[in-house]
Amino acid sequence: MLSAAANHGEAGAAILVALGAVPGAWLRFRMVNHLQPMLPQRHWGTVAVNLLACFVLGLLVSLEASCGEGSRRLMLLIATGFLGSFSTYSTFIAEIHSLLRQRNRAEALVLVVSSVAGGLLTLTIGLSLGATR
Repeated sequence: MLSAAANHGEAGAAILVALGAVPGAWLRFRMVNHLQPMLPQRHWGTVAVNLLACFVLGLLVSLEASCGEGSRRLMLLIATGFLGSFSTYSTFIAEIHSLLRQRNRAEALVLVVSSVAGGLLTLTIGLSLGATR
């Protein structure tokens, strides 16, 4: 009986992640395509989306402590599902690889540094804003 309850909980968690993932992936696709004409390269749209996701994740993590037991479900839906599919590590890596294959090492380095440092900075800002609540 205990394993059946655990499996039910895992199934519910998987459903929450899936429900968040679909709109997250769709919104990323829309935002990157919307930003593409305004940016010199498509990968800067990916950077913008990833930085936004880092900020929101920082904010959510900071606010989670004050939300009680229901926060686990909310984190599965929004942080893991939505933000997990909204931001994209694989696209980030593929874009760096593409720049390196084009021998555009300087832009690849700027992309890596701006994504990693910017992600840490925006996550920290989100954490700080959530902590002031």
